[in-house]
Amino acid sequence: MGMFAHISKTWALAQILHPIIFFIYLVFVDLSEVEFWLPWIFFILIFSVFASIPSLLIAWLLLYVISHAEFRPGEKLIAWFVSVMAAILFNFILLSVAVDGVISEEMFGMLPPSLIAAVLSILIRVRPFIQFQSNYKIKTEKINHENIS
Repeated sequence: MGMFAHISKTWALAQILHPIIFFIYLVFVDLSEVEFWLPWIFFILIFSVFASIPSLLIAWLLLYVISHAEFRPGEKLIAWFVSVMAAILFNFILLSVAVDGVISEEMFGMLPPSLIAAVLSILIRVRPFIQFQSNYKIKTEKINHENIS
């Protein structure tokens, strides 16, 4: 599996988890708002798919950097978690500024479900991540060996 395929599958899983986690988050934060947001769950799913495309591209770039770094597998996984969180936060700030012109406190209330969905999708796909990193290193070493010869 290639790098973009791995990221795309993890991203797609996060997109599926996001509306579910958003609904659960609303139930725990303020039950009175659930009635307001319930019809909007489908819209949130569609919006989050398009709004998170920059995060997908940023994460792809960061995974490329992580894959070439001289980290141990556990360190790469931690770096992947941090990179995804940073990509989401950066994308969220850019979207917030683009929409409101400022970073509002209400907008930050919508950030935790996105981060939780990302963390869960990475945790669910830990094994494919480790397999990808192992195969990626082998392919990279093979390419480098062929270029030297």
